[in-house]
Amino acid sequence: MPNEFSFLKNNKTLAVAIPTLNSENTLRITMESICSQKKSGFYLEVVLLDSGSVDKTKEIFFSYKDKLNLKFYDLGKCSIGEARNYAIKNLKNDYLIFIDSDDALTENRLFNDKKIINRNQNLDFLYGDALQINKSSFRDSYYSKSSKKADKFQFLNIPFNLSCLTICRDFLLRRSVYFIEGTKGRLGEDWRFINELNYFGNYAYDPTPKVIINSRNDSHTQDYLRPDLSIAKMEFLCSEFNKIRNTKSFYETFLYSLQIQSSLFLSTVNILKYTPKNIYLIRKNLIQIIIYYRKISIKNIFFNIIFIPISIYLILFVHRRSIYSKQRNSLSFSSFRKVVRKISV
Repeated sequence: MPNEFSFLKNNKTLAVAIPTLNSENTLRITMESICSQKKSGFYLEVVLLDSGSVDKTKEIFFSYKDKLNLKFYDLGKCSIGEARNYAIKNLKNDYLIFIDSDDALTENRLFNDKKIINRNQNLDFLYGDALQINKSSFRDSYYSKSSKKADKFQFLNIPFNLSCLTICRDFLLRRSVYFIEGTKGRLGEDWRFINELNYFGNYAYDPTPKVIINSRNDSHTQDYLRPDLSIAKMEFLCSEFNKIRNTKSFYETFLYSLQIQSSLFLSTVNILKYTPKNIYLIRKNLIQIIIYYRKISIKNIFFNIIFIPISIYLILFVHRRSIYSKQRNSLSFSSFRKVVRKISV
């Protein structure tokens, strides 16, 4: 075997886990991206975690049986968190990738992941960047950079996209890290899961795109859920902050506190914008996020007020969704068209 391919000799098993519900219109995007992967050295399985589809999702999945090693689990009616937890608890693979049924792995994703894993035998997880693509809008499409330090801005926005993650299943089992299930699992479940990893995982950041996020209008969080999502986010962030603030340096705690203030501002905007035009309901939602925010301590709130300009800076120049963010790079139009073709199967 040539020296440059010697890293392929240590086979590891990898499952690409895809939760589905009536995904016949998009599933081929994901499956084709897996089929087109360069040989990586992983023993690869593609696992469908279906929650009761009544369309042709299963039929489309098994149309790839001659190209890929497939496993299908009909889990019945369940949340996406329950489906992913089924994979963590029951699959026997060394590594897991979770991807939605309308997104795509980037070219050479698995090949590059295997190189990194073989060079870092004790790695718990690795992650990279993402291509956020709106097929109908070049302006709204961009290259999304993840933070080199996974927990640096985790109280401001999700540090990296879940589908950018390749994770050791044994690590999740040892640390009992799972997704939130049920109705609550619909509100920021990826963020909760990723934040738990960052506290104790041995990880590597690969500054290459790992996934193409297909930003479809009908796949986004519905507007009526945004106020509830904002409230759940503030509850989660303030609770997490109180768990770790005594274990971090003053500087880290100070930076996290300012990020929570930024998230408070963004949550306030979402509540005012998306809550039905009912003064009582708007007031109730605003009071709720302030109640959670007050739990970070009077001292932290006092410092936050003094340094409000920094929180505004974080929103404008660090938050990944801001057009001014350092973690958001423009795509050339030719690159945009090339990527769009990959998610137009």
